[in-house]
Amino acid sequence: MSFSWKGNWSINLHKPNTCARIIKYAIALGWDYSQEKKQMKMDQADFLIAELGLEDQGEVFDCTN
Repeated sequence: MSFSWKGNWSINLHKPNTCARIIKYAIALGWDYSQEKKQMKMDQADFLIAELGLEDQGEVFDCTN
């Protein structure tokens, strides 16, 4: 899944809970994790930040100003 530069700053992909939410979402869309080298590609995944509640609860940097 690809997030914009701004989207990457608003989430923490190193947190297990963040990864788990993304993985559960991909499985719900039909991604079969049990097949070796099976991939799912999603460009412009910024909408998932709000939809899955991925916002980092720590300090958020606003780099738009």
